[in-house]
Amino acid sequence: IRGILSPPALWTISLVYLKSRCWCQIMDGSSLGVFLRLDESKVPEKIREVLKQQGINHLRTIQSMAIQEGLFEGANLLVCSPSASGKTLVGELAILKWVLEGGKAVYVAPLKALAREKFSILARKYRGLNLRTRISTGDFHYTPDILEDADILVTTTERFDSLLRLNPNWLYDVRVIVVDEIHVMGDGVRGGRLESVLIRIRERLRVQLIGLSATIANARELADWLGCRLIESDIRPVPLKNYVLVERDKLEAIRKLVSKTVQSNGQALIFVAHRRDAESLARKLVDSVACFLTEEEKVALESFAENKNYSKRLTELMRDGVGFHHAGLNHDSRELVEDAFRRGLLKVVCCTTTLSAGIDAPARLVILRDFYVYNRVEMVTDEFEVELMNANQFHQILGRAGRPNYDSVGYSVVLCDSDADHFMVRKKYFDFKNGELRPKYDDVVSSIGYPPNLEEQILLRTFECEEATGEDILKFFERTFWWRSEKSKNPHLSLEALVQITSLNIPDAVVNHCEAKEFKAAGRIRSEDLRVQVLPQKVEATIKKPVVNICSFNEEGNFQCTCSYYAREEKKLCRHLIKLAQFVDRSYPAYRGLISRCLNADNFLKKLVDEGLIVETTNGTFKPTSFGRLIMRLYLKPMTGIMIRSRVHDDIDDELQFLELVLSAVELEYGRPQPQVMGVAILDYIKGKSVREASSLHAVSQGDLESVISGLNWMVHCVTEVASTEGAETVKKIGKSLEERIKIRREGKELEIWNWGND
Repeated sequence: IRGILSPPALWTISLVYLKSRCWCQIMDGSSLGVFLRLDESKVPEKIREVLKQQGINHLRTIQSMAIQEGLFEGANLLVCSPSASGKTLVGELAILKWVLEGGKAVYVAPLKALAREKFSILARKYRGLNLRTRISTGDFHYTPDILEDADILVTTTERFDSLLRLNPNWLYDVRVIVVDEIHVMGDGVRGGRLESVLIRIRERLRVQLIGLSATIANARELADWLGCRLIESDIRPVPLKNYVLVERDKLEAIRKLVSKTVQSNGQALIFVAHRRDAESLARKLVDSVACFLTEEEKVALESFAENKNYSKRLTELMRDGVGFHHAGLNHDSRELVEDAFRRGLLKVVCCTTTLSAGIDAPARLVILRDFYVYNRVEMVTDEFEVELMNANQFHQILGRAGRPNYDSVGYSVVLCDSDADHFMVRKKYFDFKNGELRPKYDDVVSSIGYPPNLEEQILLRTFECEEATGEDILKFFERTFWWRSEKSKNPHLSLEALVQITSLNIPDAVVNHCEAKEFKAAGRIRSEDLRVQVLPQKVEATIKKPVVNICSFNEEGNFQCTCSYYAREEKKLCRHLIKLAQFVDRSYPAYRGLISRCLNADNFLKKLVDEGLIVETTNGTFKPTSFGRLIMRLYLKPMTGIMIRSRVHDDIDDELQFLELVLSAVELEYGRPQPQVMGVAILDYIKGKSVREASSLHAVSQGDLESVISGLNWMVHCVTEVASTEGAETVKKIGKSLEERIKIRREGKELEIWNWGND
């Protein structure tokens, strides 16, 4: 640990002249980039004056690069750079250009917390321009007409997706759309909808598209798919030094690092895996921090304890300059921690990943104690799988180190338990170049091909086209990043096989379940080396060369092989299984059905037809049914709508049973199970208890209860509407009553939805 936080080398400042313009370059051994004088830039005069009023007299590297690439000429841009590098201002410059010319602008953020923060910033910064800035992150079924007068609309991905479905006329007056954190397209839950939004923006709206992204490995591929010019830089405003340490006693190591940082007037963020760990660690660090607080800081921190809206556990710790942050805290408490940390009053915050998702809260030191994440297995509430953190999220966390205007250098420290973990972290997350650890990033991978996402997008295509052919549906998927990526990996793959909207023959099903190298290798297996045995419940093959392997498909829908490839690549066909499937297709037609069942050759379009969401017309086209249209307008996934439809006919005769159905729908929609007592807590809230009272009475986290309540009216409305169409009068009556009572509790506030209980 000694030496990690030593003062950096003295900085040198030099002037260089490029293209007859004066630039300022600051260096500390590695370039921090060049700063273009605003008066020498191509920024339009009116915008230049706005920037000067805000004290901006120079443009950072990423901003000047964007201008050179056509920012003010309407060019579509994908801007990839580290946190605090200035990419957000690129989006703001595009917004200013268009709204000052009379157009509308939309700023899309992935989370409601980021949307609120951005709305606050834009409304404050550009108040003097008499621009009407609006925020809409709430109920997806609400009419969008109230947003018609907005010059700048700040919204979330989900809300903008719902606006595209509702298709208001004013949407065609939008001239620029800025999509923040566009790398979220790789998220397994939300990414499919964002990818769909990006495709439909390009299909339907004549707009300038500005994508803002953290650094990713396949930025060029993503930019080409978007039709954007790539602006890419790894330059940070504050240089970052990365360290990976093996510490058997992590707590003692953290105490030493924190003490040294706070003593030198710095701040630290410490990331852990669980909420309880954040609170526990914060309590253990009090003695390392409190002694360095000034009297003025103590007085300011003491004042927070008087506000009853804040968590008492939190404010007691904050007196000593330490806080914690996670999704279990109520909204006011989370905002308190963020604000106190930005103001420098809190010296140390122990947190989960809720603080890494774009909220502006940098620190001199970032410590990552836990780099394994725990994901719930399917919808099982008590079973988790442990995975390594995605490299992009890993570096987004470490990138919080280094406070612009405060620190000359930032430090990130990853703590490992063992030499094996130390080796793994360095290998997976870093490259070692010129004596330094440099970040190694992951590709953004499409999730639109995940079956629930596929079903939703097929239904959505028929909804937006009103009547679609199979070719219309395929054309949509041909535009996806998913198809582009899969085709590059497997040139033999057909789009029809990938999307599975028709019944697949065996060759197409095989191609859909293998990699190109295995497909080629199967072609090299000689027929004389293959011995096939056909049994009543399975087909089995022994392949003799180069070593003996035995593979099989069985009636239960399973397939297996003794080769090591199959063990590594679960659910992918090895060369031996490919050879067997091809042999059965040619020689044993009666067993083709067995192979198809094993390969999950589902027909997603047929499934939607069978479930009554789509109807096939006499001329072979596909139209959404009235139920299918309802599901799309309500902004539900097909599987959620189907579940609600089946449950409204159960014996639901009181409000608690109704709310339990609502929570089941939330769980299915977002994969976030809630504790069994959550329904009772919600009912107490509706009856008049405060969030604090209801959460305390039923031992649920205030943050979790707030999160469910924030989207409660939307899901209650969804269940009520489905009940109405199904003729479930009792359920409909209960729902209507709850909607009215929730409306009273809302006190005129717009409901906002996202995130149902994330850590």
